[in-house]
Amino acid sequence: MLLRPKHLDLWILEEQSKLTTVNLDSPNTTIYAIDPSKLNLIDELLRTNWTASSLEEYYKMAKNIDSKWILEKGLLKYQD
Repeated sequence: MLLRPKHLDLWILEEQSKLTTVNLDSPNTTIYAIDPSKLNLIDELLRTNWTASSLEEYYKMAKNIDSKWILEKGLLKYQD
């Protein structure tokens, strides 16, 4: 499930603002520095999305074409 900035915890937004950005030739391209030691969080979130029994109800909703919940490549997502 991917969250928009308005749904993120204040701590996450503060950490995000500390990231260094590097602009390349294109004005629309920005690279964010990622601390590799923090990648475990992403792995854990993905694993939880795929395996948590507490999400079973949302997986069922995703099968309904009119639902805001969808499955994309096995990843449960909410379309706002």
